Amino acid sequence: MALNLECAQFLALNFRVSSCICLAFSTMADVNKMTVPQLNNFLRKFGVSSSNYNKNILLAIAKTLHDLEPKEDHDLLHHYPKNDVATRLSKLGCNFTDPFKLPGYSSYFSNVPEFGLSDVFNYLMCHRPDYDRKKLRAYKSFEDFKLCFDGHVVDLQYTAISETSLLGSFKAKVNPMLKDKTCFEKCSYDLWFLMEKEISEVVAAYCECPGGADGKCCHVAATLYELEKKVSDGPCLWAKRPMQHVEPVAVNNHKTQVSCYEQIDTEDSEFDPRHPDDRAPISQLEQDEFMKGLAQIAPEAAVLLHLPPSESTTNSKKGVGIVTRVKQKQNKRTKRRK
Repeated sequence: MALNLECAQFLALNFRVSSCICLAFSTMADVNKMTVPQLNNFLRKFGVSSSNYNKNILLAIAKTLHDLEPKEDHDLLHHYPKNDVATRLSKLGCNFTDPFKLPGYSSYFSNVPEFGLSDVFNYLMCHRPDYDRKKLRAYKSFEDFKLCFDGHVVDLQYTAISETSLLGSFKAKVNPMLKDKTCFEKCSYDLWFLMEKEISEVVAAYCECPGGADGKCCHVAATLYELEKKVSDGPCLWAKRPMQHVEPVAVNNHKTQVSCYEQIDTEDSEFDPRHPDDRAPISQLEQDEFMKGLAQIAPEAAVLLHLPPSESTTNSKKGVGIVTRVKQKQNKRTKRRK
């Protein structure tokens, strides 16, 4: 019996409420008076499969359901994103229901709160189950960052709402990555998010894409990366970047161009490839020592034919310089070969 009760609890914990209205759960005293068919009909209203079970197991399932206290609309059949957004805004103390219609939006970001990558990561870690500490090291490989990097985030604007408001509102448009239009036959997805000015924390977000009602989609994350770039890069990079052309074209219409690099005129160039320590002029004594050492190591070196004879080498014991002696040796070897 204990095993059957555990099975009953397991089935009850894994039930799925399919009713879209709130079912008033009867008291356990009323449930205990039900027959087996009545228990089956009662549990079926909560989406629990209860066939082929005896009365003790059905009562155990009913007791577990009574302890769980099932609530209204578990399948979210009567769930509307706009109602959820209005509820979230009211909890934040906002006196508006649609941030898209707020006045004062502009692309001027001088009064935007400080916002960095750490703030982006904090939002992603708290709201996105696919982000953790290890994956943040490779955040540039995620789709949301690629949307930002490829220039799909456009028309990012900010409004302070009011001077006394603790929140600031942002809105933007994000173009789809691989399609010309969204699933709503629009050119882009509209989104907004609210930020607390003092600590730069995103407290609410919304995107009109199918999975963005709670602000956890890749479009909101891409917009946060775009905002971080605009705040950190400065006003010189606030201009709209050109978006990469991803539309396929025929091979005949594909244009290619050879890159032309700037050519440096070596004749007029003052570049010296030598090490800075070797750029000092060489004294005559150093030249003589170099020629003597080279003549001893490689008397047939061709460079000796082009080096001018020095005074020390020409005034040697034999009365001839190194170059002359090298030429004499070469002439002797040539005569021997003949």
